[in-house]
Amino acid sequence: GTRTNGQTGLNLNFDLDDLEVGGNVRYNWSKSNSTRYSSSQNFVTTNSSFSNSNNRSVSRSKSVASDFKVEWKPDTLSRVLFRPRISMGNSDSESQGISTTFNDDPYSETILDPLEQFDDIDHDIKINRNISESLSDNENWSVNGSLLLNRRLSRKGRNISINLSGNYNKSENQSYNLSDVTYYQRNDSTSLTYRYRSTPNENSSYSAGFTYSEPLAENIHLQLNYNFQFNDRKSDGVTYNLGDILNMRDSLYIYGIGYLPYNYTDYEDLDLSRYTNNENQIHNVDLQLRVNRDPYMLNVGLSMNQQKQKVDYAYQGLDTIASRNFLRISPTLNFRYRFSRQHQIQVRYRGNTQQPEITDMFNMTDTSNPLNIREGNPGLKPSFTNNINLDYNNYIIETDRNINANMSFNNTLNSISSRTQYNEETGGRITRPENINGNWSVSGNFGFRTPIFIDKLTISTNTSTSFNNNVSYLYQNQETMKNKVKNLRIGERLTLTWREEYFDVVLNGSLNYNNSRSKLIKTNNRDTYDFSYGISSNANLENGFGFSTSLNMNSRRGYSSANMNTNELIWNAQVSYRFLQGRRATISLHAYDILHNRSNISRSISATMRSDSRTNAINSYMMLNFTYRFGKFGGRNGGGRGRMEGGESYREENRNNGPANRSSGNEGSRPTRGNGGPAGGGPGGGRGM
Repeated sequence: GTRTNGQTGLNLNFDLDDLEVGGNVRYNWSKSNSTRYSSSQNFVTTNSSFSNSNNRSVSRSKSVASDFKVEWKPDTLSRVLFRPRISMGNSDSESQGISTTFNDDPYSETILDPLEQFDDIDHDIKINRNISESLSDNENWSVNGSLLLNRRLSRKGRNISINLSGNYNKSENQSYNLSDVTYYQRNDSTSLTYRYRSTPNENSSYSAGFTYSEPLAENIHLQLNYNFQFNDRKSDGVTYNLGDILNMRDSLYIYGIGYLPYNYTDYEDLDLSRYTNNENQIHNVDLQLRVNRDPYMLNVGLSMNQQKQKVDYAYQGLDTIASRNFLRISPTLNFRYRFSRQHQIQVRYRGNTQQPEITDMFNMTDTSNPLNIREGNPGLKPSFTNNINLDYNNYIIETDRNINANMSFNNTLNSISSRTQYNEETGGRITRPENINGNWSVSGNFGFRTPIFIDKLTISTNTSTSFNNNVSYLYQNQETMKNKVKNLRIGERLTLTWREEYFDVVLNGSLNYNNSRSKLIKTNNRDTYDFSYGISSNANLENGFGFSTSLNMNSRRGYSSANMNTNELIWNAQVSYRFLQGRRATISLHAYDILHNRSNISRSISATMRSDSRTNAINSYMMLNFTYRFGKFGGRNGGGRGRMEGGESYREENRNNGPANRSSGNEGSRPTRGNGGPAGGGPGGGRGM
């Protein structure tokens, strides 16, 4: 989506001998506009269902916040730090969407967009169409503060810290939700749902803890952390079900969403009004043994989390008070061995216990959404996750050669999945959380860079691979079956660089292959290819002028929707001029996606569904930057070794955008831009703006 942000504020700081006082006041506002089109296949039964949706949303927010800091150092061994904060704000959002569900793949030689060509699709494969709208408004304010007391004790490495914090916030939310559904397998019957909901929320919390570090021997420390937390969250939502009011459909057509009849209070729905009061008492104990002796470092720890939870809950005819106590244990290990300053290997392990949400364990059925009914499961067990990482790095100075590799393994015992019962007439689902075993993943990456023939010419390669074993439940003919989806990803990126003192040229190519196979649903089997190739160049002249450009072809193949199998020729360019003493000032003009070809496409695959999506974004734009360096950072004229200011941005953008480096489930998407800024460059390049 597109996003606009603004901020203005005032910062003040005072140093008074051993006392430092400071703070700031800020006003923030933002607006975002997002349009998302998706095509998905759901594996809820052995006969898949297919869905298409198009959603547009707009959100706005304004806030005022004030942070203060008081730091006192009465002596060289003690420190007191107090940080209070106050904020208030409001936000609103609105969305419109349309979604359709089919019992067979709607795409064909003549059907390229099932939403636009819905009337031309065979009636027998249509299940439902849902036209929806929502509107919400929220006001909130909060106050919080923290106090830190730190004291270094007599023996070197021995110190103690005490932490205190508190928080209180209050909000009021109002929302309107409209859903107009047509059921084509039930003689084209319709159902209108229109609800207004008012929800006040009140949250308070406080915590207290300490940290103590004791040196046992030279470069060996034992550290103990203890923290107590108390959280109290209250929510008292009232829902008015207005869909059954006579002529409501006509009234909404005239007045639009947000319309409330004069007698709307007569339609309070006690079953859909939800009251929740959640209290948590948490004790955290963390014990760490740290050994830091050349050439190795070892950190072994054990975290224990004891929690007492109490919930007062009233919803869907259930009015209950429930409580539970549980203990979570998380072991950790971090070992690093250095062969030299440039050559090391590191192993990390972490285990973590995760408790299910207490509301998922209630013996109740939530029918507030007839297309997505949820059941509770009192028999849910906690899950436990193991995560192991191995990292290797070696830089050989004599040959200017770099080698790096990493591997990771992750598995979850008793992970929580959803058993789904699918209604082929309505397209609705009844889901129930269930424990399941068999979810695990492994991934690896290998990178290598070395000069070839001469120092000016280097070649680098990056190979990545991952394998995910996802399991889930299928439900058909009153029988629960266990489905397994295996997803293999292989990526390769190759770069050839020629570097002179004042310019360089880079050739690059990449390929990402995605293989997905389902045990029970063969129609889920997919093979997709994302590949790109291109050239980029930078020039940084002695007279202060600089030029940069990149040209890359990005292609996709194997996606279910024909309009996602695209070829995109992306051209970026930049010109800059360095001036003033030492070339410390730089002005640069950047142009992104000059040919207007880039699109935002991504794919995600799990054990229960496959989804391809496309979102809107500002891909083609220009940006003018001015940079001034107050310090001089080595290299010719303060501008670096033959480097154009920000000139690395295009290669870095293309490198991050290459298929071999995309994260799971997001191939085809461009790099994330901070605060709506451009995808490339630091000062003069735009990255991180």
